[in-house]
Amino acid sequence: MSGRDVFHGNAGSRDRLIAEGPIVAARLRPGRALAELARMRGLDLPYVDVNLLIDTGASTSFVERHVVEALGIASIRRQVVTLADHKSVECLVYRATIDFPLQDADDHSPKMMPVGITIAATPNSTHELPHHGLLGRDFLSHFTMVYAGSSGRFDLHVSGALPRDR
Repeated sequence: MSGRDVFHGNAGSRDRLIAEGPIVAARLRPGRALAELARMRGLDLPYVDVNLLIDTGASTSFVERHVVEALGIASIRRQVVTLADHKSVECLVYRATIDFPLQDADDHSPKMMPVGITIAATPNSTHELPHHGLLGRDFLSHFTMVYAGSSGRFDLHVSGALPRDR
């Protein structure tokens, strides 16, 4: 991974980017250790395809509870998270892997990069949203974001070592 790899986001239009925000389509799955155990036992590894909103105002990344329930992974701790409505809720926190689509800056080939992520599980939404959770500053600290609102695009440039798939 060169420090020049990039994720290119395209909302399709300026209006959609304004309405929905910058959203990343990715795959969330159990980490490498659980994946190796599942393979040794001949089991299929669960995963969930997710849309995650980039939220520079969120300190913590999170997904709705049903996402981690579908993965069948164990929590590692509890954490109080303040939601956008300023309500604080106690959430279970999990270690997982996000397969994140990056483009190689040298040969422009797309690839899925496994990135270790610590993610909180919030209560399931009671209304339809265009995303399943948020990528907060804990995840975004490994990237430089370029937001080109007038063209409906945004880029995430890798700016340091990405957390390992655990």
